[in-house]
Amino acid sequence: PATTAWGIVIAKPTTTTATVLLAGAEVSGFSSLTTGAQYYLDTSLGGATTDVSAFVEGNIVQKVGRAKSTTVMVVEIDNDFFVL
Repeated sequence: PATTAWGIVIAKPTTTTATVLLAGAEVSGFSSLTTGAQYYLDTSLGGATTDVSAFVEGNIVQKVGRAKSTTVMVVEIDNDFFVL
């Protein structure tokens, strides 16, 4: 089933805990982001995409961040999502 994002996990120190970044924080460690591009929750687990044109009925369209550079994303999770 489709679920929405509320943060980005940057570390998983134990099986029951996680370090999560919320809106306004910067996440580094990406590669090949398109600087300035808006990223959306992807249909693949833990993914983000700039292209939602292949999404199908039941998929969620939700903004999760904007690329500050090719390796850094500013977390901008939008609670105003919609389900196709």
